[in-house]
Amino acid sequence: MTPAQEELRDFMCELSQTYLFAGWFMDLEYILWEIAIGPRTFLGFGDLPPEIRTRLRVLSRKIRGWIYWKGKYAPNSGPAFIPMKKWLVKFKKYMARRDK
Repeated sequence: MTPAQEELRDFMCELSQTYLFAGWFMDLEYILWEIAIGPRTFLGFGDLPPEIRTRLRVLSRKIRGWIYWKGKYAPNSGPAFIPMKKWLVKFKKYMARRDK
């Protein structure tokens, strides 16, 4: 990962640890994307300050993509970069499954 991609990954992990008490909460990438693009504003047990949404957006634009959990099982799993075009397809599929 590039330093900018690592910055977003680390911020996402920090949010997961602070608000969800997990290093990388299941589906964290999708939850945080919903926060970044709106209208979702809550994570865990409370609303997030608007600065968090702004920072997620800025970091995403900076890397022209997003960070997601790649793979299901160790040692080949973990946070990884995905270009924006591919991420939007992945997010759309996730939302279709979730909303069933």
